[in-house]
Amino acid sequence: MWNTLEKDPIFGRTTYTLPLEEQRKKVFLQVKQLIRYNFVSEKDAIDIMKLFAFQDCIAFYDYGLYGRYILSLVVGPAIFSMNEY
Repeated sequence: MWNTLEKDPIFGRTTYTLPLEEQRKKVFLQVKQLIRYNFVSEKDAIDIMKLFAFQDCIAFYDYGLYGRYILSLVVGPAIFSMNEY
């Protein structure tokens, strides 16, 4: 996982602080890319230890990315499920 993220320019680090709007855009693109990579499949998500290890790896990289990723997994499906009622 680390090698994949290191090679992807979206996950590159900057030596200066980006403006807030650019930070938001970068994290949004990173979340989309994490979803595309599908490091943890639905089958793997059943194994809590694999899921926690993946979440810890994201948190070690960037807590903002971790929070946004978790929200996309929890809130997104909840909104879509509301349409079923």
